[in-house]
Amino acid sequence: LFLGQIEKHKGVFLLIEAFIKIKEKYPEVELLLVGDGSQTEQAKNKAAENKSIKFLGWPGDEAADKLLSSSHCLVYPSLVYENCPNAIQRALAVGLPILASDLGGTPELLNENAGVLFKPADINDLAEKMARVIKNNPQVQAQIGLKVEDYIKQLENLFN
Repeated sequence: LFLGQIEKHKGVFLLIEAFIKIKEKYPEVELLLVGDGSQTEQAKNKAAENKSIKFLGWPGDEAADKLLSSSHCLVYPSLVYENCPNAIQRALAVGLPILASDLGGTPELLNENAGVLFKPADINDLAEKMARVIKNNPQVQAQIGLKVEDYIKQLENLFN
């Protein structure tokens, strides 16, 4: 699942290319792109031949949270420095594993094994890490869920 603006600087085109690279090995996997942007039509054209890439537009906050809760992983392939991306915060809140660019403030958000980082703008590294997350999804989800619970307990202990 990608959640964000459909813009080049958000890494959407990079994500589509990486997904196409791994699709043959994992034919059952779908990529959901949730959001709108000025480059939605260009992204749809790039993904046109792959029926496993779905563009959902922006469904609203509540529906976006439901999509996050029912997904296997959030992919956040930003090509620019971002301090504290909303999509990553939302994914962390539901214990969703995150695959993100090793750029800006994102690595700090994903400490304690809350996700997997890849080299920014590196299609091969992104594709490799996507394949790893797909292959090991139950273990990755269990690990992330435990880390989020531990973090919440640490916060509660600070205020008790």
